[in-house]
Amino acid sequence: YRLHSLCPSLYLHLYSDPAVNVAMAPTVERGSWRGALLRALVTTCTMLFVFAAFRNSMTWYLDKVWNGSRSFWSYIWGQLYAASGESDFIMAVPINLTFGFLLFTFMNGLFIFVDNVGWPRWFYRYKIQETVNAPVSKAKYIKTVKLVAFNSLVTNLLFTVVVYPISKWRGTPFGYELPSFYRVIIDLAVFALCLEVGFYYSHRLLHHPKLYRYIHKVHHEWTAPVSIVSIYAHPLEHVMSNLIPIYLGPLLMGSHLFVQWLWLFIAIFNTTHTHSGFHLPFMPSSEAHDYHHSKFTNNFGALGILDRLHGTDLDFRRQINSKRHFTLTGMASAKELIPDPKMQMPKKQVFQFE
Repeated sequence: YRLHSLCPSLYLHLYSDPAVNVAMAPTVERGSWRGALLRALVTTCTMLFVFAAFRNSMTWYLDKVWNGSRSFWSYIWGQLYAASGESDFIMAVPINLTFGFLLFTFMNGLFIFVDNVGWPRWFYRYKIQETVNAPVSKAKYIKTVKLVAFNSLVTNLLFTVVVYPISKWRGTPFGYELPSFYRVIIDLAVFALCLEVGFYYSHRLLHHPKLYRYIHKVHHEWTAPVSIVSIYAHPLEHVMSNLIPIYLGPLLMGSHLFVQWLWLFIAIFNTTHTHSGFHLPFMPSSEAHDYHHSKFTNNFGALGILDRLHGTDLDFRRQINSKRHFTLTGMASAKELIPDPKMQMPKKQVFQFE
């Protein structure tokens, strides 16, 4: 864990005190292969120790929690499956689309309200690009809503109809029996890796000059994104870079539709927040993708793994945004915890809304 995510006040003291920084300097010079090897060994040994110590107790506990709630979810799922007439097609297409649409609308509701009403004012304490889209342009927002609605209702429908026979071919279960806890965990881990690979490379391809101006430029009209921009994209991009990476893992694993819905919940939650323009407490940091929208040249992936591998996060790691890229564990904003030494932040930000 990063020191500043666990104890921000201690981190600020160490970060700002040159004497302490010198005293805590590692014996191996930074950037050397010895230093990298030492860090890898320490991290690996720590992870192995923690895993060995807590493997049995934690997996046993989580398995008990899953099995305890499994009867409840099995009952709900069974009622839904029975209401569909035990039709896999109805579950996979109309009910699946309705679930996704309601999920997207619900998760974006708070941000839609804040972006357009400008209340509560304290919310803007956590805005990453505090001087942009405060308030949003009503005309631009309405234009965005129209394309978002098209992708939600039309593009998603066409894609889901095409994917359904592939899901059947892969043996995707739709019925009453839900998978075990261990199967759910394995599936979600594979889904995350498939998302990283699919999203990173499709996203980088869309930044190619011959494709960017015709396709991806639509999404980047928002250099300071708002939540609904997550699917504000050319329909071809929405399929290529949003839907395919999300469905790649479930199709590969032949996962139960229930697990796919759990994954859809996680994916929509993540993309909504990373596009929101706010770095909120107790939520995953959205600094990395917000930086991508403002600069275009860094942070193409979802998890940051392939960005580190390919060096497409180098500029980001040199910026103050990178130091703020952690989960806030208190009510202080990232800007308050790690102020930019190049800027004199005003004591109070005042936003004017229509």
